[in-house]
Amino acid sequence: MPGARTRWRWVSGDACLRRFAHILRANFRPGDTPIRYAGEEFIGVAPAVRPESMDARIAAARAQLGEAGDGTPPIGFSVGLSFLDADGDIEAAVAAADSAMYVQKKRKRRSAAGLTAVQSRAAGG
Repeated sequence: MPGARTRWRWVSGDACLRRFAHILRANFRPGDTPIRYAGEEFIGVAPAVRPESMDARIAAARAQLGEAGDGTPPIGFSVGLSFLDADGDIEAAVAAADSAMYVQKKRKRRSAAGLTAVQSRAAGG
C-alpha cells in the first residue's frame, strides 16, 4: 500500500489502511495476531502455521483487496515471510521477513517496468 495516504488523500488513505487491516484479520485464525508494525507495514503472528496455509491466506487477501471496495481503490501489497521456532531470535525473524518483502517489491517494480515497456512498444508500433 505504498503512498496510499498521499495518493488518495488522508481520509481515503486511512480508509485503505482500515480496509487492509480488516481483510488481514478476516484471513487469520482467531488465535493469530496481525499487528500494524510501522506506517503501512504489518506483521502477522501466526503460531504453528504451515507455509502453504500462509500462501493460501495471502492469496485470499490479494483477491479480496484487488478490487475497489468501501470507497477505496484496489490495494496491492508485498509480503515477506519468515518462520520463527519457539526458541528462535524474533529480531532475526522480523529482519528476514523485511528483507524478503523488499526482494518481492523489487521484483514487482522490475516486472511492472517490463510490462510498461512492452505495452508502449505495442501501442507505438
